[in-house]
Amino acid sequence: MRIALIAATAGLVLIAAAPPTRDNLLRIMHERHEGMEAIGKANKAAGRTIRSDAPDLGIVRASATQINVLAHKSSGWFPAGTGPDLGKTGAKPEIWHNASDFAAKLKDFRIKRRRSMQPPAAMT
Repeated sequence: MRIALIAATAGLVLIAAAPPTRDNLLRIMHERHEGMEAIGKANKAAGRTIRSDAPDLGIVRASATQINVLAHKSSGWFPAGTGPDLGKTGAKPEIWHNASDFAAKLKDFRIKRRRSMQPPAAMT
């Protein structure tokens, strides 16, 4: 039993270590594109209603929730190999040239989005 578990674990490690295929990388690029467009649309919807004569809190909340969900998903949108060398992308090459700096900024974005979903301390 123990040998089978070790063998299964080793097999999973080998599968996880296999390089992603071009099709998988292109799929990730597409998901990234769609996610970034959705974040942009949610920001615009919230901004429009905030600037309107009759702001709709429901739109603001829905937009904030969508941005929060997508911010969480964004951690998987920029793996190595999904930059401009693979195909057309609006993402800047600096993302992959300075991956650790971008990873820190992306983490900060996700943390701030998560915090924005929490009620203010005065209201709790």
